[in-house]
Amino acid sequence: NAHVVRGADRVTVTFAGTQSPMQVEVLEEDEVLDVAALKVKSYSGKPLPCLRLGSSQTLKTGDWAIVLGNPLGLNNTCTLGIVSSLDRSAGEAGLDWIRHPMVQTDAAVNQGNSGGPLLNENGEVVGIISMRAMFGEGIGFAIPVDSVSVCLPALLQRRKMPRAYLGLKMATLTPDVCEASGLSIGTEGALVERVLAQSPAEAAGVVAGDH
Repeated sequence: NAHVVRGADRVTVTFAGTQSPMQVEVLEEDEVLDVAALKVKSYSGKPLPCLRLGSSQTLKTGDWAIVLGNPLGLNNTCTLGIVSSLDRSAGEAGLDWIRHPMVQTDAAVNQGNSGGPLLNENGEVVGIISMRAMFGEGIGFAIPVDSVSVCLPALLQRRKMPRAYLGLKMATLTPDVCEASGLSIGTEGALVERVLAQSPAEAAGVVAGDH
């Protein structure tokens, strides 16, 4: 994950079957997806272990989900659960700083799982663990692997992935939101809840309360 390596002076990784940590170079980060591309430095040994990439588009709610990682310093930990939800929005999860949909799982996710793979029952990578919910247990989130595959070629070439950016937070105009905002019940669209300073939305004159 980008949040794991950001600001680090030196990054090392350890692979299964290797005896000592290896130093890696951070090629590029994508803060929107929370992923980073790493390159192992000066390695001439046997091929390093790898996992086959699957497709997150094939996932269905209720599918088996396997999480690998080093939670709380417990190396090579495997936990099992299911895919709890697809396309979970950051707003629903209370993670306002995340700007992409995530896969939700009830497989145990703890500190130290970040950057580990979310696997399907065939052992294919279908997501990258990003974080767990701060407000409960049994709620973890993964970045869909298809989203990672789109930006990976640019990151490997040390280039940022270009993205559109408005700089505002919106909420769907449900009956409850309409009532709380003083709008007529049945009004359709979205309500602007917040506009970031010095953003394109602010420059265009959009303000909180617009709909």
